[in-house]
Amino acid sequence: MYQKIEDTVARYGLSRDQVHIEITESALNDSSQAMVEAVQHFHDLGLPGLWMDDFGSGYFP
Repeated sequence: MYQKIEDTVARYGLSRDQVHIEITESALNDSSQAMVEAVQHFHDLGLPGLWMDDFGSGYFP
């Protein structure tokens, strides 16, 4: 996953501040340690935007 993101950034000449990673809230429940490591890895790659999506959390307007 990380290499694909790196390849995409390079291919399209994006600056790292143009890339935002979005994770689902449920991903935190599955393996919190793996998520902490993933967030750290994204940070180490210089990707500043990490968003949390609560899609499917049961909210109905």
